[in-house]
Amino acid sequence: MKKKEFRLHGFKISIIQRPAFKVAGYTRPVNLDGNSIALFIKELAESRQMSKLAATLQSPQQIWVCLSDVNCSGSKRFCAVCDQSCSGFHTRCTVCVEKTEQHDFSQFNDNELFSFSVPASEWAEFEVGEDHATGELYRFDAYKVVGEIGYQWDDKIRLHFDNEHEWEPGKAMTLLLPVKRKLLKRR
Repeated sequence: MKKKEFRLHGFKISIIQRPAFKVAGYTRPVNLDGNSIALFIKELAESRQMSKLAATLQSPQQIWVCLSDVNCSGSKRFCAVCDQSCSGFHTRCTVCVEKTEQHDFSQFNDNELFSFSVPASEWAEFEVGEDHATGELYRFDAYKVVGEIGYQWDDKIRLHFDNEHEWEPGKAMTLLLPVKRKLLKRR
């Protein structure tokens, strides 16, 4: 996989090309009130659904928190994973794994998991290092930081993935944003 790497504001940012992929997991429309996502993740952990999801592949894997476009339900055009059930909420939160042929989802009931396809795209992969606090990436606004390296958020995909729920001091965190090259303005 071809990568372009940047260092900005103390973050390592890699631009990577990913083919289309599928994800499957538990989902809920939520508001960004500072608590809804954490409570959803806590419920999944306490009910062992997070462990059940992790067990779909026997080797260690990343469990992602995927957020749809913030406030996409406020527009007439819903993002790829939002629908009428998101009305009145800021975003859809999906705690998921990448769905591959190596995964065994036979332990799940029909319709227990929410699945969707993510189109091929370039992605900005932000690594929040061990010496950072997780909130620093949001303070710098990752969506603006990609602009500083010549990219912009790909608003056709309207998703982002992170593993902030696993972050703890001394451990890195990853945020994935779909990006495209910034268009140069003509004079």
